[in-house]
Amino acid sequence: WLLGLLSKLPNRTLPIICIDANARLGSTKLSTPDREIQIGSFGNFKENAAGHQMRKFLEKTILVAINAVFRESAGNTWYNTQGHRARIDYIFTCATAVGTTIGVEVQRRLGLQQQIPNYCLLADHCPIRWTFKHPGPCPSRTNWPHWTKEQVAFFCSNSTLATKLAQEM
Repeated sequence: WLLGLLSKLPNRTLPIICIDANARLGSTKLSTPDREIQIGSFGNFKENAAGHQMRKFLEKTILVAINAVFRESAGNTWYNTQGHRARIDYIFTCATAVGTTIGVEVQRRLGLQQQIPNYCLLADHCPIRWTFKHPGPCPSRTNWPHWTKEQVAFFCSNSTLATKLAQEM
């Protein structure tokens, strides 16, 4: 269903997918063909079946799990009352967004505030906060050529061309 969702997005869209994947990714790094990191080597659990499936999805789509790229954001996102914990929640986006990331953090304090009242231990999912400043579309999702100032000026001066391009978009 995620591939279907991505295929319906306009080319210039920055995909941001927040998912409770129940996926443990292990500590094996994954990179795009252009050597952009998709998954860092900071996992503290053995990869499970959901993690394997997620890794294959990221390879196919060239998306990254942004909270699995940086060491400081690769912590646990889920806790239970028996002391089990794991990173199973992720934010997927395009690889170019990694370079524009200001910070990614698991908000454990906010997670604790959202728990059962008067319960002093984390016992569910914690929100992930991603701060970024992204300048434009994902290059991996668009085939648009770069235009010179002269080409833009010519295009803008010709209303027939402008109308035709607007109709094709």
